[in-house]
Amino acid sequence: MDTTSINVRDATPADSDALLGLVHELAAHHGDVGELTAEGLRRDAFGDAPWVQVLVAEAEDGLVGYTALSRIGRLHYAQRGLNMHHLCVSAAHRGQGVGQALVAAARDRAQAEGCIYITVGTDPDNLHAQGFYLANGFERRPSYPPYFAMQVQGEDMS
Repeated sequence: MDTTSINVRDATPADSDALLGLVHELAAHHGDVGELTAEGLRRDAFGDAPWVQVLVAEAEDGLVGYTALSRIGRLHYAQRGLNMHHLCVSAAHRGQGVGQALVAAARDRAQAEGCIYITVGTDPDNLHAQGFYLANGFERRPSYPPYFAMQVQGEDMS
């Protein structure tokens, strides 16, 4: 897939069915059972006070990935950030630049919202994801389970 054919944009309610399928695909990938319903997705991503921001990656054959972003902060340092709660690329589209496009869009969103950092955590056994985050500008933080952060602008986030 040519990465120029990937369009990353804000999710809309019209994306709900495809997005719900991707959320459940990610859960299954981790050996979990996805419990999110269409109603829960509407409430948390598209309601009056959305709990998460969802960016979707769209290709010619529809939605191929998403990232769910939650606002976080370090109040005592007056630092805003975004946590990449999920990053999912459909199995058929992995290794084609979709994940990189989603990380870049998350970084752009963080900058636009005045954030100075993005964080993400991984399963301790998910070495592929850990390598991906390191290769895409995140730095590993001392923690268990593995936790990564990327400075996107401004002052040092440490």
